[in-house]
Amino acid sequence: MKKWLSSLLLFVGITAFAQNEIDLARADMAFLASDELEGRGPGTPGIAEARDYIQEAFDYSLDSSWTQSFPIPEPMEAPAHQNGISMFVQELYTNGEKVGDNLWVTVGPAMSAYPVRYSSNGEARGKLVRVGFGITSPEMEHDDYDGVEVEGKIAVIDISSPDGVHPHSQYLKYHGLDYRVENAAAHGAVGVIFIKEDETSQAPRKSFNSALPGGIPAIYLPATESYEYLDSESEFKVEVALIPKSVEGRNVVGLLDRGKEQTLVIGAHYDHLGYGGENSLYRGERAIHNGADDNASGTTGLLHLVRIANDIAPDFNLVFIAFSGEERGLLGSDYFTEQPYFESLDIVAMLNMDMIGRLDEDKAILISGTGTAVEWDAIIAEQNTYGFDVKSSAGGTGASDHTSFYQKDIPVLHFFTGTHEDYHKPSDDIDKINFEGLVNVADYLADIANAIPADITFQRTAEESQSTPRFNVTLGIIPDYVFGGPGVKVDGVTDGKPASKAGLAAGDIIMKLGEYPTTDIYGYMKALGAFQPGQTTTVTVKRGEEELEYELTF
Repeated sequence: MKKWLSSLLLFVGITAFAQNEIDLARADMAFLASDELEGRGPGTPGIAEARDYIQEAFDYSLDSSWTQSFPIPEPMEAPAHQNGISMFVQELYTNGEKVGDNLWVTVGPAMSAYPVRYSSNGEARGKLVRVGFGITSPEMEHDDYDGVEVEGKIAVIDISSPDGVHPHSQYLKYHGLDYRVENAAAHGAVGVIFIKEDETSQAPRKSFNSALPGGIPAIYLPATESYEYLDSESEFKVEVALIPKSVEGRNVVGLLDRGKEQTLVIGAHYDHLGYGGENSLYRGERAIHNGADDNASGTTGLLHLVRIANDIAPDFNLVFIAFSGEERGLLGSDYFTEQPYFESLDIVAMLNMDMIGRLDEDKAILISGTGTAVEWDAIIAEQNTYGFDVKSSAGGTGASDHTSFYQKDIPVLHFFTGTHEDYHKPSDDIDKINFEGLVNVADYLADIANAIPADITFQRTAEESQSTPRFNVTLGIIPDYVFGGPGVKVDGVTDGKPASKAGLAAGDIIMKLGEYPTTDIYGYMKALGAFQPGQTTTVTVKRGEEELEYELTF
């Protein structure tokens, strides 16, 4: 009886502890994903509140904590009065009446022309000269500059190419506007005006966070009705003034110092999109993006592990990091891995959590980075006492912070319960989070951490993404990355995109795009590479037991 009672009390104690951790996780996320924090956008009061909350938790359970400050680029400013194209006019008439002499007149509607990312700041003056597509290709025996006098002039360049802009173009490596600006400068041009006369070409981005100057001012003129002026013999002026902007990002770092030689890093990013911006998939009125799954879930998992840190990987020191700037391009983890503190550590491995809050009834999770250490596959299988349906991906790179550590030759694992139709939308909210699943995923990570040997063997992986083509179209779906196939399962569709217009729905499994089979995500991306904007094709999907075919236009 006493033995049975002791076992019962132990079971009750374990159950109570587990429930308590689920309740604590719910409380953590209730704050991190609250409207009060306004989506934890970079440089906002909301993310500062999240940072303070995380650091307070670190201080309570760990030996020390601190923050790392780094700049997060914001879209560069291009003030209208400092950017544009002007034409010198000796006499200006309006409605038959002379209104002035020797004037610089703006070409195109006010504020329509804008700098491209590859422009240098400054002013260029000179006559215009059309140089076709601005391409010099010895292997294709094509040179748009052949016989054209460009020295000291402003080159007018069509952003298309001799055979169009698509993935199968023979001039694909010359499509980049960076190349064309540099090529124009090499031929003596003092500036560039880009134009678009091919409807299938895409206009250059107007908003970018950093410039990659090509040596001369370069600007895009979208107003086709103004192109007739570009054949004028007048002198022209191109003015560019790109002003960099940034906000402060802060990583939160916590240390459990056991005096060991090696250190295990566990991380998750805590920033999100604020009110949306260019990374949002939402089309509607301005709204808070709380990012409950992305990535308040990973941050909540991190705080859970901090609370039980004394039971994790006793052979190593532990460094916990809540990264900022992930949504802007892994900025926080990149910064961490370039600092002297990182260099002082002997890091045995890095374990990352990003979007671990949507564990479904199949208990499917994706663990990436399994090929970055010889031992990972065996450890992952041995420690799976939770009944997870583990899908693995060998590659060490991806769209989360483990990538920065893999690039420093550190074994990594990335934990992910899959994407969904609420990804990067205001609907990614706390009511859809599986808290028991979230805590179980974090505990699984802890069990894996406990099994890491000190002499774990790092290895580089063949990154599958290197073999995928560039493509010029999008279907507008959110793929289910943990779906085992065959086909590509749709987790969500974006309103107004080709998939939505064609009638695709969440749960559909894409089997073919046109004549191209889509047996997995890589086949899907290769299929996309065969199409270009405006092209019409068919998409074959499985919906339940039915196989359906829809017509869609990119």
